[in-house]
Amino acid sequence: MSPFTFYRGAAIIQARDLANARVSGITIQACGDCHLANFGGFASPERKLVFDINDFDETFPGAWEWDLKRLGASLILAARDRNFHKSIAEDVVRAAAASYRERMSDFAKMNVLDRWYAELSIDDLTAYFRRDPDVLARLLKSQKQARSQNSEAVVPKLTAIVDGRPSN
Repeated sequence: MSPFTFYRGAAIIQARDLANARVSGITIQACGDCHLANFGGFASPERKLVFDINDFDETFPGAWEWDLKRLGASLILAARDRNFHKSIAEDVVRAAAASYRERMSDFAKMNVLDRWYAELSIDDLTAYFRRDPDVLARLLKSQKQARSQNSEAVVPKLTAIVDGRPSN
């Protein structure tokens, strides 16, 4: 098992470590397991593909910093797992923190309804990575996979046909 694989399953260990750390005092409903592998593409109710976090099974009220620290640590471990140079891993964490800071600043200027409907679409991602053919290829593959994973595919697994009609 790699350190990144271990880290993905060890949210409670980090939560215990962070519980005694200094915090800002701003409490949020934290994801609780904010790491790189818990993000992905999903179909919105409007059938648009959006990028978002996908795992809230460890959510709890906590310091906003905890999710960001967990994400940053996961980026470092994933970079090590892929044998990236240390400087690349550090640049990635700095870029993620800067992006977070900039988006929070943008959100602070929005009204509630605009924040509710804010999204990062597959079109936004492909535009951002337009000059990187490897990333674009992975995005297109992920897009195809995400489109096949929708609620319509789940219905046959959760229901049975009784007297010619779906029933649970």
